[in-house]
Amino acid sequence: MRGVFLVTTADTVTEQALTLAATGSEGEGPVQQLLQTADNRRVAVVKARQNVLAIRDEGSDDRAEGAVVLLDAVLDQMPI
Repeated sequence: MRGVFLVTTADTVTEQALTLAATGSEGEGPVQQLLQTADNRRVAVVKARQNVLAIRDEGSDDRAEGAVVLLDAVLDQMPI
């Protein structure tokens, strides 16, 4: 399997959250988009949040803070 890269749901949610944060998207619309992308998989959203926190801590992406806010809103709407 050399050269094969798997993209997880968490990876997709991470990228979408960063993209939505970059556009300044707020409110219910982006949260619903992320819920759909995650297919209501809480673990994927938790992992995406961890990914975004790591990016934020590296200081490598200005979108990270907004993405964390969006992902927190998604988690608030998901069952535990």
